[in-house]
Amino acid sequence: HLHIVITTLRCNQSCKYCHASRADMDRVDTDMSLETAKGIVELAMDSTSPYICFEYTGGDPTVNMPVIRYMIEYAKELNKDNKKFVEHSLVTNMTYMNEENAEYIMDNDVWVCTSLDGPAELHDWNRGWRKGGSAYNQVLHWIQYFNRRYKERGKDPELYHVDALMTT
Repeated sequence: HLHIVITTLRCNQSCKYCHASRADMDRVDTDMSLETAKGIVELAMDSTSPYICFEYTGGDPTVNMPVIRYMIEYAKELNKDNKKFVEHSLVTNMTYMNEENAEYIMDNDVWVCTSLDGPAELHDWNRGWRKGGSAYNQVLHWIQYFNRRYKERGKDPELYHVDALMTT
């Protein structure tokens, strides 16, 4: 029932411990196409499982947000007939997030998980940000944004919150 979807290998960080096959931000050739995304949704929805979870990862999956949006919308369309319990989950470093994408993610009840590797000095040392500056501050901003907006939307904070994992 779990379908892990790598939307791109592109990532704007160079984490010291990264084991993913990450690519630089100019490597658009590593982005998943809409045609491939369509096939993944169809394959998942053909599963005999009544529960389907699409987990978007990468690189940083939000770099290829059009594919995530497409898959969410296409899964909804196919599920009109299939009547499965469908969830979406996003594993992101939060440094490519913007308000438009955050609101879309919340509008569509996508679960969000990120990394926070401790205090700013440790996080920024572990998770080098190509843009420069503090990735820690960006991650903290978006965790707080999501958690505040969930409350403003009347969502149960026990269920709706950003999970942050630490890698050591």
